[in-house]
Amino acid sequence: MSSSVLATSDATGIDQRYSGWQQKSAGSSWTIDLSYPVPTDSVRYDTVIRKSRFIAITGPASDIEAVRAFVRNVSVEFDDARHICYAHITGSPDAGVRASSDDGEPQGTAGKPILNVLQHSGIGDIVAVVVRYFGGVKLGAGGLARAYGGSVAQTIKLLPVTTPIASTEISITAPFALENDVRHLLNQYRAVQTDSSYANAWQIHCRIATSDIDALSTTLATLGRGKIKLTVPD
Repeated sequence: MSSSVLATSDATGIDQRYSGWQQKSAGSSWTIDLSYPVPTDSVRYDTVIRKSRFIAITGPASDIEAVRAFVRNVSVEFDDARHICYAHITGSPDAGVRASSDDGEPQGTAGKPILNVLQHSGIGDIVAVVVRYFGGVKLGAGGLARAYGGSVAQTIKLLPVTTPIASTEISITAPFALENDVRHLLNQYRAVQTDSSYANAWQIHCRIATSDIDALSTTLATLGRGKIKLTVPD
């Protein structure tokens, strides 16, 4: 077992491993939360189960491009492997974008068990890849699921994570004409939308790093010329 950072590779022909993945978002268009742990490095767990070798590699991935780079790099390193399966959650563990791949294994026996482990880890912005070298003995659907999920579970035990950033719920009220400008600004501040409404004006509720509230308030005052109101609920 070892810990390492996976370098990005520009190799071609690897994208087919994840060109057809299905992505699901459980929350709003903003999937970057600020109050959950994220990996700070990549770790590996190497094991042999009934003659098949499983190499699980788990690490950070804050967006889809980072996931693709991670998977691509593993594919280059283990280009002779029969299966390279993976799952990821970009954003918060509860509301982030997620996807998985069985990469030729029977449906639901690899990617889904990997994703299940990630979902229960409470860690966001995370990707896990499991390389399998077939040893000639079939494991069956249950055996495969346990092997893939179990190897990733071992990496979670080893995975270093950051301390969550303190965040605060805020409310912003703005004229309809300024909605796009405010949304763009909130995206720059990595805000997480929790609700929005349209009545006499547009209103959005979101979470933002507590340390950024004063700077955001100043920028909104300039943008709205007094027409945008930022409120921090008691």
